[in-house]
Amino acid sequence: MAAIFGFLGLYIGAWTLACPQPLVWPALMLGLPLIWLSVVDVDRFVIPDLASVWILLGGIWWQFGHGWGVVLDVLLVFLLVFLFSILAKKWMGKTALGFGDVKLLGASAAWVGALGISSAVLLASVAGIIFTVMMWGIRRRRFDAPIPFGPFIAMGVWAVWLFGPIL
Repeated sequence: MAAIFGFLGLYIGAWTLACPQPLVWPALMLGLPLIWLSVVDVDRFVIPDLASVWILLGGIWWQFGHGWGVVLDVLLVFLLVFLFSILAKKWMGKTALGFGDVKLLGASAAWVGALGISSAVLLASVAGIIFTVMMWGIRRRRFDAPIPFGPFIAMGVWAVWLFGPIL
């Protein structure tokens, strides 16, 4: 674990030196809570509320001056993902998307917009499927075993924020 954080520190340091200065603080405001929530979610299957709040407030700060569109994006994404979570639970009979994932996706809409969230979810889903197949092949893990989805959402949001939506 120490090696991971060491390499992560080197990466962030190198990226900060190479990055245009106006993007350093927003990147840290988004990247640090994404890393933190990923580590916690892998360990405990919980996304800290503070990480989602940090992402939400940072996104509103980043988008400050763009009007109420940011707030509407956050509300729209939160409501749609929450509705999806409820319907998936009724259909499957078990939790398909935890409330922490719902809050994270809603908060992330402040950074990438409502349309960017669809790309982030697509990337997260593909990465989650690849991870599940790999883990099944290595450990003979069941396909229906739960996985922490927060790190995959974090990866998708980060990629969409850096490179833009793919859809």
